[in-house]
Amino acid sequence: MTALDLFYEICKIPHPSGNALDLRDFIIDFAKKNHCDTKIDNANNIHIIKGNPKICLQAHYDMVLIGEKIEPIIIESKNGKFLKSKDSSLGADNGAALAAILYLLSTKDNIESIITSDEEIGMIGAKNLNLDIKSKRILNLDSENINEICIGCAGGLSATIKLKPEFKESDFKYFYEISTKNFIGGHSGIDINKNIKNAIVELVYFIYSLPCEIVDLKGGEKNNSIPVNARAIIATNKNLDDFTNDFIKVHPLKESYKKSVKKDFLYPLIALHSGVYAVSKENVLSSLNISKISLDSLEIMARANRDEMLEMHKKRLQFMFDEIEITSYYAPWEAQESAFLKYIEKIYIDNKINYDIIEIHAGLECGILKEKCDEIVSIGPTISNPHSKLESLNLESFEQFLLILDGLI
Repeated sequence: MTALDLFYEICKIPHPSGNALDLRDFIIDFAKKNHCDTKIDNANNIHIIKGNPKICLQAHYDMVLIGEKIEPIIIESKNGKFLKSKDSSLGADNGAALAAILYLLSTKDNIESIITSDEEIGMIGAKNLNLDIKSKRILNLDSENINEICIGCAGGLSATIKLKPEFKESDFKYFYEISTKNFIGGHSGIDINKNIKNAIVELVYFIYSLPCEIVDLKGGEKNNSIPVNARAIIATNKNLDDFTNDFIKVHPLKESYKKSVKKDFLYPLIALHSGVYAVSKENVLSSLNISKISLDSLEIMARANRDEMLEMHKKRLQFMFDEIEITSYYAPWEAQESAFLKYIEKIYIDNKINYDIIEIHAGLECGILKEKCDEIVSIGPTISNPHSKLESLNLESFEQFLLILDGLI
């Protein structure tokens, strides 16, 4: 099987974060069939080893699923061939890397890999890794531009805030379901500087523009993605039957509701900026994303490439909200050069692939796994718009990615 064939097989197996054990079992079975030793730990991380490797390839096997299921299709344009999914995220993050690892397991005699679980919901696998890595060099395969060699990444924190809506008896004439439409979503780290509209923010702004109270509220998909969907039921004395808007859909309801809540409990969302906080040249260094909301809770993810900036996010949120729990906190991976980096640069040069050395504003397992090796670097094929229905994998970059790995292993 080719690496692309293996990616298609991965796409057939549902593997959203928190529910990816079928793919875990597929990986282990494939590795055993190719004469590899395998182990798993209590966090469902997978260790695969064959022969006497010098480099450990690291990826994760969960994905952010936006939509119902993956249906990969090849799109051709003047810019090349791309793999997308019909009406969902593709899962090339990190399925393309996983397919490459499986392909190498079937073609190489000396190979090691750590494949972590639940990376997309707070790097749970990496944080709880309890497997012995033999190699002293780790190559993370979770970057998303073939022409970039990454040597640094953002740290992050996830916060859950308790909201306290106070319902009261009310008597309104009209009731509407309002929901978002035409939002595209995106990765809350690498896409945060693209001015992608946040469905929760836009819905809350719209609610604040109306003379209304709230009956119900829900929005967002994943902690680390820019929200696509948000909906609310509102009570009002204003007739909105003829309302039209490019981003908000208003649907009149026949039902009536006897209780509602004033909008005041949402006021901090108006004051809290969801987007970029600090940049250096063209690189984002600090950002915050309002990720999920319900009537009684709010979820936020903040990122920073510097320790002091991440700590500032924590202090800001603790100042603004009374009841807040920091559910996840991981430090940045600050950039440094190494002999391993020089080795990878040589492979790029030998294959005539252009590159820049960068640090990214997204979370990579490197910030955690750097403690388990001497040197760590990250590369990956070119993936556009991850964590969204627009996600695509550049197929030429995928072939280049395989050439680089073949030269390294």
